[in-house]
Amino acid sequence: MGMKAIYTLLMAITSMAAGSVTFSATGTVSPVTTGTDPFGNQWLIGPFGPIATWGIPGVTNSGSTFWMGPDLLLEVRVQATAQTALGGVSLAPLPVNPNYWRNLTDAAHYNSTIIGNEIRFVQPGFGAMVAGDEIMALVSFLNPSGYNTVQFDVTYVTEDQTPEPASFALLGAGFIGIALLRRRRLANH
Repeated sequence: MGMKAIYTLLMAITSMAAGSVTFSATGTVSPVTTGTDPFGNQWLIGPFGPIATWGIPGVTNSGSTFWMGPDLLLEVRVQATAQTALGGVSLAPLPVNPNYWRNLTDAAHYNSTIIGNEIRFVQPGFGAMVAGDEIMALVSFLNPSGYNTVQFDVTYVTEDQTPEPASFALLGAGFIGIALLRRRRLANH
């Protein structure tokens, strides 16, 4: 293995980015619709007056559930689109409460921001969710025309999985050892 190949491999390892998983939750506002995300977290779509809501575990503050994953959740992004006979109609996020993503185990309330038609919840610097944490989450979008079928597109962004420096040192020492052995064998022939 040449030095260029070793360098390329090291760069590929160090460039691992934060992971993300996106899924769509589609259902009727009335009656409510339930489902699960790719990790087994149960969600609920329902009405809240002229508002379409998506939440874990549901549309009220009356309950919580235990997070199934993904681990080390840093950010959640949610958009909503009403499904009509003429196509999708983008719904605007409700600019005030109720919009929240709470890690009750660590008392960490993710900070919410509205960017265009998207609500983003960002970890406050501590309390990144892991499986088993107690959670309550609710997002609300204005639905002034009362559309009954709504699709929520949800993205979970997790912590960067880049190996720690000690792992790089061990990996580099191994590659240097392989290169020295190869050079020694070539010198002996």
